[in-house]
Amino acid sequence: MNGSEPVNIRVSANALNAHRNHGDVVGDCPAVNNSIFSDIFQRRRTTYYNDLEYSQDQYYYSNSVLDYALSRLTSSRSQLDQMKANNAAQADIERRQASVVQLEENVSLLETALGIAGQLLVDRL
Repeated sequence: MNGSEPVNIRVSANALNAHRNHGDVVGDCPAVNNSIFSDIFQRRRTTYYNDLEYSQDQYYYSNSVLDYALSRLTSSRSQLDQMKANNAAQADIERRQASVVQLEENVSLLETALGIAGQLLVDRL
């Protein structure tokens, strides 16, 4: 707690240590009996923080997927270059080229989607 009233949020196992490093604790927040805020406000606040945490977790996971896709793309491009240098069969080169093009399209779509999702997340803050 940083001086403000506590909020219970759900976090993924991946995010738990980061939250604990910032002073958050595992378990329910202590009850606040002298709240100047209504129960409706408290529930909406809790929902907001839970939704925000979930969205951030999904965004970071999606970035990991993008990193993996970029790694696969780099590897496929390298394999294609090796195949060309080794004079592999034209049909094999064409298949590899098709997979590289598909990976490039997928990476581009992921980058676009993550850019939009990142901006939406920033707008919510």
